[in-house]
Amino acid sequence: MLGLHRGAGKRTVVEGLAREAAAAGTPLGIGAAPRLVRDDDYSQELPTVVPLPAGTVVLTTRDILSQGGGGIDILQDTGIMSSLGELAVAQVREEGEVALFGPSEPEKIHKVTGLLRMHGALRQVVTAGWEHQAFLKTGLFDGVVLCAGLGIAPSEDRAVAAIGYEVDALDLGECDPRTRTSYEVARSRNEIVVADVEGRVLRTLTRDPAAAARWITKGDAPSTVTVIVPGKLNDDLVRPLVQAGMSGKFVAEDVTRIRVAPIYFKAWLKGGGQYQVVHRTPLLAVALNPHDPVSGLTAGPPEFLERVGELISRVAVHDVVHETPPAGGRRSWKFWSRKSD
Repeated sequence: MLGLHRGAGKRTVVEGLAREAAAAGTPLGIGAAPRLVRDDDYSQELPTVVPLPAGTVVLTTRDILSQGGGGIDILQDTGIMSSLGELAVAQVREEGEVALFGPSEPEKIHKVTGLLRMHGALRQVVTAGWEHQAFLKTGLFDGVVLCAGLGIAPSEDRAVAAIGYEVDALDLGECDPRTRTSYEVARSRNEIVVADVEGRVLRTLTRDPAAAARWITKGDAPSTVTVIVPGKLNDDLVRPLVQAGMSGKFVAEDVTRIRVAPIYFKAWLKGGGQYQVVHRTPLLAVALNPHDPVSGLTAGPPEFLERVGELISRVAVHDVVHETPPAGGRRSWKFWSRKSD
Protein backbone atom coordinates (compact mmCIF):
# COMPACT_ATOMS: atom_id res chain seq x y z
CA MET A 1 0.00 0.00 0.00
CA LEU A 2 2.06 2.91 -1.31
CA GLY A 3 1.08 6.48 -0.43
CA LEU A 4 2.15 9.12 -2.93
CA HIS A 5 1.93 12.08 -0.56
CA ARG A 6 0.88 13.20 2.89
CA GLY A 7 -2.82 12.63 3.44
CA ALA A 8 -3.10 10.09 0.63
CA GLY A 9 -5.38 7.90 2.74
CA LYS A 10 -3.31 4.77 3.39
CA ARG A 11 -4.63 4.32 6.91
CA THR A 12 -8.24 4.68 5.79
CA VAL A 13 -7.77 1.98 3.16
CA VAL A 14 -5.90 -0.38 5.50
CA GLU A 15 -8.62 -0.09 8.16
CA GLY A 16 -11.32 -0.81 5.59
CA LEU A 17 -9.49 -3.86 4.24
CA ALA A 18 -8.80 -5.16 7.75
CA ARG A 19 -12.49 -4.92 8.69
CA GLU A 20 -13.61 -6.72 5.56
CA ALA A 21 -11.04 -9.47 6.09
CA ALA A 22 -12.01 -9.94 9.74
CA ALA A 23 -15.69 -10.12 8.81
CA ALA A 24 -14.84 -12.85 6.26
CA GLY A 25 -12.96 -14.83 8.92
CA THR A 26 -9.51 -14.39 7.30
CA PRO A 27 -7.68 -11.75 9.34
CA LEU A 28 -5.00 -9.74 7.59
CA GLY A 29 -1.36 -9.46 8.58
CA ILE A 30 -0.42 -5.78 8.57
CA GLY A 31 2.93 -4.04 8.76
CA ALA A 32 3.98 -0.46 8.20
CA ALA A 33 7.26 1.09 7.20
CA PRO A 34 8.27 3.92 9.56
CA ARG A 35 6.73 7.33 8.96
CA LEU A 36 9.61 9.77 8.47
CA VAL A 37 9.35 13.23 10.00
CA ARG A 38 12.11 15.65 9.07
CA ASP A 39 13.05 19.21 9.88
CA ASP A 40 16.27 21.21 9.64
CA ASP A 41 17.87 19.58 12.67
CA TYR A 42 16.75 15.97 12.80
CA SER A 43 14.71 13.17 11.30
CA GLN A 44 12.51 10.83 13.30
CA GLU A 45 10.80 7.50 12.57
CA LEU A 46 7.26 7.23 13.90
CA PRO A 47 4.66 4.43 13.98
CA THR A 48 1.40 4.46 12.01
CA VAL A 49 -1.68 4.31 14.26
CA VAL A 50 -4.70 2.54 12.72
CA PRO A 51 -8.00 1.36 14.27
CA LEU A 52 -8.06 -2.42 13.69
CA PRO A 53 -10.49 -5.24 14.46
CA ALA A 54 -9.77 -8.16 16.78
CA GLY A 55 -7.81 -11.00 15.21
CA THR A 56 -5.59 -8.84 13.01
CA VAL A 57 -1.92 -9.87 13.12
CA VAL A 58 0.47 -6.92 13.14
CA LEU A 59 4.09 -5.85 13.28
CA THR A 60 4.99 -3.51 16.13
CA THR A 61 7.57 -3.25 18.94
CA ARG A 62 7.49 -4.07 22.64
CA ASP A 63 8.51 -0.49 23.44
CA ILE A 64 5.45 0.83 21.62
CA LEU A 65 3.14 -1.63 23.38
CA SER A 66 4.53 -0.69 26.79
CA GLN A 67 3.19 2.82 26.19
CA GLY A 68 -0.41 1.64 26.10
CA GLY A 69 -1.24 -1.31 23.88
CA GLY A 70 -3.63 -3.04 26.28
CA GLY A 71 -5.57 -4.88 23.59
CA ILE A 72 -2.55 -6.51 21.95
CA ASP A 73 -0.89 -9.88 22.61
CA ILE A 74 2.75 -10.48 21.66
CA LEU A 75 3.10 -13.66 19.61
CA GLN A 76 6.81 -13.64 18.76
CA ASP A 77 9.88 -11.44 18.88
CA THR A 78 11.56 -11.17 15.47
CA GLY A 79 15.17 -10.51 16.46
CA ILE A 80 15.13 -7.46 14.16
CA MET A 81 16.02 -4.17 15.82
CA SER A 82 14.56 -0.82 14.83
CA SER A 83 14.80 2.77 16.01
CA LEU A 84 11.85 2.04 18.34
CA GLY A 85 13.10 -1.27 19.69
CA GLU A 86 12.90 -4.89 18.63
CA LEU A 87 10.19 -5.69 16.12
CA ALA A 88 7.54 -8.14 17.30
CA VAL A 89 4.60 -10.01 15.79
CA ALA A 90 1.42 -9.39 17.77
CA GLN A 91 -2.31 -10.01 17.51
CA VAL A 92 -5.14 -7.59 18.23
CA ARG A 93 -7.17 -9.00 21.11
CA GLU A 94 -9.67 -6.16 21.42
CA GLU A 95 -10.72 -3.80 18.66
CA GLY A 96 -8.98 -0.45 18.93
CA GLU A 97 -6.11 1.72 17.73
CA VAL A 98 -2.86 -0.11 17.06
CA ALA A 99 0.59 1.41 16.51
CA LEU A 100 2.14 -0.36 13.52
CA PHE A 101 5.87 -0.34 12.99
CA GLY A 102 7.99 -2.42 10.65
CA PRO A 103 11.35 -2.43 8.89
CA SER A 104 12.48 0.29 6.52
CA GLU A 105 14.99 -1.94 4.71
CA PRO A 106 13.63 -4.01 1.81
CA GLU A 107 15.85 -6.99 2.63
CA LYS A 108 14.11 -7.41 6.02
CA ILE A 109 10.62 -7.56 4.52
CA HIS A 110 10.84 -11.23 3.52
CA LYS A 111 11.61 -12.34 7.05
CA VAL A 112 8.85 -10.39 8.80
CA THR A 113 6.13 -11.20 6.29
CA GLY A 114 7.08 -14.85 6.64
CA LEU A 115 6.56 -14.58 10.40
CA LEU A 116 3.15 -12.96 9.93
CA ARG A 117 2.20 -15.92 7.73
CA MET A 118 3.39 -18.40 10.37
CA HIS A 119 0.87 -16.90 12.79
CA GLY A 120 -2.10 -17.33 10.47
CA ALA A 121 -2.00 -14.18 8.37
CA LEU A 122 -2.10 -15.74 4.90
CA ARG A 123 -2.93 -12.39 3.31
CA GLN A 124 -0.74 -9.44 4.19
CA VAL A 125 -0.56 -5.71 3.61
CA VAL A 126 2.44 -3.47 4.19
CA THR A 127 1.76 0.27 4.16
CA ALA A 128 4.54 2.67 3.18
CA GLY A 129 5.03 6.27 2.10
CA TRP A 130 6.65 7.38 -1.14
CA GLU A 131 10.01 7.68 0.63
CA HIS A 132 9.95 3.85 0.80
CA GLN A 133 9.50 3.32 -2.93
CA ALA A 134 12.46 0.92 -2.79
CA PHE A 135 9.83 -1.57 -1.59
CA LEU A 136 8.73 -1.75 -5.24
CA LYS A 137 11.85 -3.70 -6.11
CA THR A 138 11.74 -7.25 -7.37
CA GLY A 139 10.15 -10.00 -5.34
CA LEU A 140 9.06 -8.11 -2.23
CA PHE A 141 5.34 -8.04 -2.96
CA ASP A 142 2.77 -9.59 -5.27
CA GLY A 143 1.34 -6.19 -6.16
CA VAL A 144 0.87 -2.55 -5.25
CA VAL A 145 -2.18 -0.49 -4.34
CA LEU A 146 -1.37 3.16 -4.98
CA CYS A 147 -2.96 5.65 -2.58
CA ALA A 148 -3.31 9.21 -3.87
CA GLY A 149 -5.72 12.08 -3.72
CA LEU A 150 -6.47 15.74 -3.95
CA GLY A 151 -3.46 16.56 -1.77
CA ILE A 152 -0.98 15.63 -4.49
CA ALA A 153 -1.37 19.01 -6.27
CA PRO A 154 -2.76 22.53 -5.67
CA SER A 155 -5.90 22.05 -7.78
CA GLU A 156 -8.25 19.26 -8.80
CA ASP A 157 -7.21 19.44 -12.46
CA ARG A 158 -3.53 19.17 -11.59
CA ALA A 159 -4.22 16.40 -9.07
CA VAL A 160 -5.98 14.30 -11.73
CA ALA A 161 -3.07 14.84 -14.16
CA ALA A 162 -0.46 14.04 -11.50
CA ILE A 163 -2.18 10.79 -10.48
CA GLY A 164 -2.39 9.81 -14.16
CA TYR A 165 1.34 10.37 -14.61
CA GLU A 166 2.24 8.36 -11.52
CA VAL A 167 0.10 5.44 -12.68
CA ASP A 168 1.78 5.52 -16.11
CA ALA A 169 5.18 5.54 -14.40
CA LEU A 170 4.36 2.59 -12.14
CA ASP A 171 2.22 0.40 -14.38
CA LEU A 172 4.91 -0.60 -16.87
CA GLY A 173 5.01 -3.76 -18.96
CA GLU A 174 7.63 -6.46 -18.57
CA CYS A 175 10.15 -6.91 -21.37
CA ASP A 176 10.41 -10.09 -23.45
CA PRO A 177 12.93 -12.88 -22.63
CA ARG A 178 15.44 -11.86 -25.31
CA THR A 179 15.53 -8.28 -24.05
CA ARG A 180 15.95 -9.62 -20.52
CA THR A 181 19.03 -11.50 -21.70
CA SER A 182 20.37 -8.30 -23.26
CA TYR A 183 19.75 -6.52 -19.96
CA GLU A 184 22.04 -9.04 -18.26
CA VAL A 185 24.75 -8.05 -20.74
CA ALA A 186 24.21 -4.38 -19.89
CA ARG A 187 24.31 -5.10 -16.16
CA SER A 188 27.43 -7.27 -16.31
CA ARG A 189 29.31 -4.59 -18.24
CA ASN A 190 27.65 -1.66 -16.45
CA GLU A 191 27.07 -0.07 -19.85
CA ILE A 192 24.04 1.13 -21.77
CA VAL A 193 23.07 -1.33 -24.50
CA VAL A 194 21.34 -0.57 -27.80
CA ALA A 195 19.29 -3.47 -29.17
CA ASP A 196 17.09 -4.06 -32.20
CA VAL A 197 13.30 -4.33 -32.02
CA GLU A 198 13.63 -8.02 -31.11
CA GLY A 199 15.96 -7.30 -28.20
CA ARG A 200 19.22 -8.50 -29.76
CA VAL A 201 22.30 -6.49 -28.76
CA LEU A 202 23.54 -4.16 -31.52
CA ARG A 203 26.12 -2.26 -29.50
CA THR A 204 27.25 -1.63 -25.94
CA LEU A 205 27.94 2.00 -25.17
CA THR A 206 29.37 4.10 -22.39
CA ARG A 207 27.52 4.20 -19.07
CA ASP A 208 27.26 8.00 -19.49
CA PRO A 209 23.63 8.71 -20.58
CA ALA A 210 24.46 11.95 -22.41
CA ALA A 211 27.27 10.32 -24.41
CA ALA A 212 25.05 7.35 -25.25
CA ALA A 213 22.31 9.70 -26.44
CA ARG A 214 24.76 11.46 -28.77
CA TRP A 215 25.70 8.17 -30.45
CA ILE A 216 22.09 7.04 -30.78
CA THR A 217 20.85 10.33 -32.28
CA LYS A 218 23.76 10.78 -34.72
CA GLY A 219 22.11 8.35 -37.10
CA ASP A 220 24.22 5.29 -36.31
CA ALA A 221 21.28 3.61 -34.55
CA PRO A 222 17.93 2.55 -36.08
CA SER A 223 15.13 5.14 -35.92
CA THR A 224 13.18 2.66 -33.78
CA VAL A 225 15.53 1.58 -31.04
CA THR A 226 15.57 -0.42 -27.81
CA VAL A 227 17.78 1.22 -25.18
CA ILE A 228 18.61 -0.92 -22.15
CA VAL A 229 19.90 0.90 -19.07
CA PRO A 230 21.61 -0.97 -16.20
CA GLY A 231 21.30 1.98 -13.81
CA LYS A 232 18.83 4.87 -13.57
CA LEU A 233 16.99 6.07 -16.64
CA ASN A 234 16.75 9.87 -16.56
CA ASP A 235 16.25 12.97 -18.73
CA ASP A 236 19.86 12.94 -19.97
CA LEU A 237 19.03 9.91 -22.10
CA VAL A 238 15.31 10.34 -22.81
CA ARG A 239 15.22 14.05 -23.71
CA PRO A 240 17.64 13.93 -26.69
CA LEU A 241 15.82 10.96 -28.24
CA VAL A 242 12.46 12.69 -27.82
CA GLN A 243 13.82 15.86 -29.40
CA ALA A 244 15.26 13.84 -32.30
CA GLY A 245 11.83 12.39 -33.04
CA MET A 246 12.91 8.82 -32.36
CA SER A 247 10.75 5.99 -31.03
CA GLY A 248 11.18 2.54 -29.53
CA LYS A 249 11.65 1.20 -26.00
CA PHE A 250 13.53 2.17 -22.90
CA VAL A 251 14.19 -0.80 -20.59
CA ALA A 252 15.28 -0.56 -16.93
CA GLU A 253 15.50 -3.07 -14.10
CA ASP A 254 12.33 -1.95 -12.28
CA VAL A 255 10.16 1.14 -11.80
CA THR A 256 12.40 2.54 -9.06
CA ARG A 257 15.11 3.03 -11.71
CA ILE A 258 13.03 5.34 -13.91
CA ARG A 259 13.49 9.04 -13.08
CA VAL A 260 12.16 10.91 -16.10
CA ALA A 261 10.43 14.30 -15.92
CA PRO A 262 6.70 14.08 -16.77
CA ILE A 263 7.04 16.21 -19.92
CA TYR A 264 9.64 13.88 -21.50
CA PHE A 265 8.07 10.72 -20.10
CA LYS A 266 4.74 11.53 -21.73
CA ALA A 267 6.32 12.86 -24.93
CA TRP A 268 8.04 9.51 -25.51
CA LEU A 269 4.74 7.67 -25.03
CA LYS A 270 2.89 10.13 -27.26
CA GLY A 271 5.43 9.48 -30.03
CA GLY A 272 4.65 5.76 -29.91
CA GLY A 273 7.49 4.79 -27.57
CA GLN A 274 7.34 2.47 -24.57
CA TYR A 275 8.93 2.03 -21.17
CA GLN A 276 9.46 -1.53 -19.98
CA VAL A 277 11.04 -3.21 -16.96
CA VAL A 278 12.91 -6.43 -16.45
CA HIS A 279 11.15 -7.08 -13.14
CA ARG A 280 7.56 -5.93 -12.74
CA THR A 281 5.53 -5.39 -9.58
CA PRO A 282 1.89 -5.29 -10.75
CA LEU A 283 -0.18 -2.21 -9.96
CA LEU A 284 -3.38 -3.76 -8.61
CA ALA A 285 -5.50 -0.68 -8.02
CA VAL A 286 -5.60 3.02 -7.20
CA ALA A 287 -7.29 4.16 -3.98
CA LEU A 288 -8.43 7.80 -4.15
CA ASN A 289 -8.84 10.28 -1.33
CA PRO A 290 -11.07 13.17 -2.46
CA HIS A 291 -10.18 15.16 0.67
CA ASP A 292 -6.92 17.00 1.29
CA PRO A 293 -6.41 17.09 5.07
CA VAL A 294 -3.61 19.65 4.73
CA SER A 295 -5.53 22.36 2.84
CA GLY A 296 -8.99 21.24 3.93
CA LEU A 297 -10.23 21.15 0.31
CA THR A 298 -12.57 18.39 -0.83
CA ALA A 299 -13.58 17.31 -4.32
CA GLY A 300 -16.93 15.71 -5.14
CA PRO A 301 -16.13 12.01 -4.52
CA PRO A 302 -18.07 10.45 -7.44
CA GLU A 303 -16.92 13.15 -9.88
CA PHE A 304 -13.28 12.93 -8.79
CA LEU A 305 -13.43 9.15 -9.06
CA GLU A 306 -14.90 9.34 -12.56
CA ARG A 307 -12.27 11.80 -13.82
CA VAL A 308 -9.35 9.72 -12.58
CA GLY A 309 -11.01 6.50 -13.72
CA GLU A 310 -11.44 7.79 -17.26
CA LEU A 311 -7.78 8.79 -17.40
CA ILE A 312 -6.45 5.43 -16.18
CA SER A 313 -9.22 3.03 -17.20
CA ARG A 314 -6.85 0.04 -17.43
CA VAL A 315 -6.44 -0.01 -13.63
CA ALA A 316 -9.20 -0.50 -11.07
CA VAL A 317 -9.91 2.78 -9.27
CA HIS A 318 -11.60 2.88 -5.88
CA ASP A 319 -12.75 5.69 -3.63
CA VAL A 320 -13.04 5.03 0.09
CA VAL A 321 -15.03 7.52 2.15
CA HIS A 322 -14.92 7.41 5.91
CA GLU A 323 -18.47 8.26 6.89
CA THR A 324 -19.51 9.90 10.17
CA PRO A 325 -21.91 7.55 12.00
CA PRO A 326 -25.08 8.64 13.81
CA ALA A 327 -24.78 9.14 17.54
CA GLY A 328 -23.95 5.82 19.13
CA GLY A 329 -23.51 4.08 15.78
CA ARG A 330 -20.51 2.23 14.45
CA ARG A 331 -18.23 3.67 11.81
CA SER A 332 -19.07 2.39 8.37
CA TRP A 333 -17.19 2.16 5.11
CA LYS A 334 -18.62 2.99 1.73
CA PHE A 335 -16.90 1.92 -1.47
CA TRP A 336 -17.47 3.45 -4.85
CA SER A 337 -15.52 1.64 -7.50
CA ARG A 338 -14.97 2.07 -11.18
CA LYS A 339 -13.48 -1.12 -12.57
CA SER A 340 -11.26 -1.21 -15.60
CA ASP A 341 -12.87 -2.59 -18.78
